[in-house]
Amino acid sequence: MKSLGEQLKQYRIDNNWTQQELADKLAVSRTMISNWESGKSFPDLDYLVSLSRLFDVPLENLFSKDTSVVKKITHEQKQNRLKGYLILGLLTVIFFLIGGLALTYQGSNFSQIMTAHEVSITQIPQEKREEWLPVSFTDTKEQTVPYLSTRALLGIKSVVNGSETASVSLRITRLSDNQKIGEYILEPNAQQALPNLQRNEKYLVEISSDAETCILSFIS
Repeated sequence: MKSLGEQLKQYRIDNNWTQQELADKLAVSRTMISNWESGKSFPDLDYLVSLSRLFDVPLENLFSKDTSVVKKITHEQKQNRLKGYLILGLLTVIFFLIGGLALTYQGSNFSQIMTAHEVSITQIPQEKREEWLPVSFTDTKEQTVPYLSTRALLGIKSVVNGSETASVSLRITRLSDNQKIGEYILEPNAQQALPNLQRNEKYLVEISSDAETCILSFIS
């Protein structure tokens, strides 16, 4: 079973690209490509999307053979979310100190900070495909939990199917009263608006798909 780095190297060679040529296409350094291929570091989710398009392979193919990538991405998503909260707090202080000037100056970044992502990458065994399976997330203590918690300042507003080839059936149930919130079918790369998911509530998310790997991004 090939690691992600070995897969990236093979795809690069299959396209007759040098490490420098691939680096130029992604606007990164050759050293970064070398580190990815050797397993010293992992590309983040944005770079993985770009790589899948460059290599013309489904994004889920890059995840399906290297489970360590899943842990790495969920960890990075958590770190980015915490950084976003810290920056937001600092901006709030600045706003009250010097008024709207700081908010105007930081306007382009503010919307990005206010958008929190909760990414779930689920690998589905062959015998479980087309069945309803619960989705796990990473909480603030980096523990895996079987529910989605809307910790974001504005709450979770929508969900995106990150697969480029497979549709995903999705249903969400509020755990406090076992009330089903919604059930949807997400086509590849589709985004679905969600009903009002209240902050500090916990929601069971279940999926059904014939894909080997499902990638869902919940967005505020």
